[in-house]
Amino acid sequence: MPYEHLSQFLDTLSANGHLARVADTVDPVSELPALIRRACGERDGGPAVLCQRVGEAKFPLVANLFGGTRLLASLDADSPETVICRLTDWRASLNMGVAAEPSKTSNPLLRLSRLLPRFQKTAFVQQVIRMGKDVDLAEFPFPRWSVESAPSITNAVVFFPGTSPGQPQVEQPALQAADATALTVHWTAHHAGPAAYEEARRQGKPIPVAVVLGADPALIWAAGAPCPAGLSPLQLASIVRGSGLNLVRGRTVELDLPADAEIVIEGYVDPLEAPSGRGSVATGLGTVTGRTDLPLLRITAITHRANPVLPVTVRHPSPGEADSFLRLSAALLESELRLLYPAVERLAIVPTGELPRVLFVSLRKDYPGLARQVMHALWGQRWLTGLKCIVAVDAGHPLDPAAVWQTVALCVDPERDVMVMKGPADFDDHALWPGFGSRMGIDATRKRPDEGGIEWPESLESAVPLRSRLDYLWSKAGWNRP
Repeated sequence: MPYEHLSQFLDTLSANGHLARVADTVDPVSELPALIRRACGERDGGPAVLCQRVGEAKFPLVANLFGGTRLLASLDADSPETVICRLTDWRASLNMGVAAEPSKTSNPLLRLSRLLPRFQKTAFVQQVIRMGKDVDLAEFPFPRWSVESAPSITNAVVFFPGTSPGQPQVEQPALQAADATALTVHWTAHHAGPAAYEEARRQGKPIPVAVVLGADPALIWAAGAPCPAGLSPLQLASIVRGSGLNLVRGRTVELDLPADAEIVIEGYVDPLEAPSGRGSVATGLGTVTGRTDLPLLRITAITHRANPVLPVTVRHPSPGEADSFLRLSAALLESELRLLYPAVERLAIVPTGELPRVLFVSLRKDYPGLARQVMHALWGQRWLTGLKCIVAVDAGHPLDPAAVWQTVALCVDPERDVMVMKGPADFDDHALWPGFGSRMGIDATRKRPDEGGIEWPESLESAVPLRSRLDYLWSKAGWNRP
């Protein structure tokens, strides 16, 4: 990995000119999120923004850490394909037999052992421990749009017990400060939290929960990525890192947590306490959603580094930091889909915010109905619950929006090629009934004869030799782009 903790990464960004420092005091309500959104809209994803004084908060914050290509840089990768190759290599290691006299580099068991978590007795994230009356969320500069009911946390990795011993659940629900010692947890039916809540209610036991801020970037991505079947986010993060995560036992909860994080908020959700939390929180669609009957996380401890920097994410429409995570997740999904359907060539997600709403897929249609089959496979992905539209085009077709929609306009018969179906939907999508709605698939591929296709007209695209000649002639035309 290119760095071991956040401050080291910030030093690297500063040295490379990718860090903007704001020394003036910034108001955390609207002014801070608006400033962050402006930074995200700058060229190439904009800089990371370090705000040294935010309102009356005690600690500084950093935002847009992983905008542009910085997510890949933090994973020591030059492209999404580099990251996916690590998963492919890991799978190959599982299939390798151990040689009679394996070398240190070729022994697959040795390679796999490096991905196991490393448990520590002490950790930097526990240099400072605040418990009881010392717990105060107001010390941390969580951002808030003025239309939100409270300061929000939307980039934390939340840990709580899973169904398998030693394998915690890891996900990224939004949280909001209910008061100085409690957080409202915005779990929806699409999260794993409600199932754990119901199980704890049947057993009459509280749920230990830890909110981790400033975790390893591989874990931050994996917690919200479409994890391959059989892998947990912690395992996916270890594969991407090339080494196991450093973990430490929480101070007040029986959970093993990232030892190299900046801040950890520990506490319990009591299922015997009526879920009385409520709040309005911003979404990645540029809207605000209100919820009631939310569980409360009662904080038992806050641990952090001696001089922590709070990493934050502000929800707003694209362009933004979320686009970097979506691009990498789309590459992972493309790789996994190809295992089921080798005819799939590429996937592209149209950036709209934190969750994908429109997706393009190019494929080689080997048999009738393949495009629809692939669409149904995509809608079956839990990570794509909020996906409202899929457009399928032929292999080799560019997946930029202008080219795709031009093909839809010219080559689609709506009655034959468009299907609409009902299914699960994103709870934050104001255009639909909460959690349930319709989705649309558009088959813009060339129709085969056994699909009722008609004779397809020839394209005007130039042949490759002619295109090369045109490139030469245009270079001699003497026109310079202003």
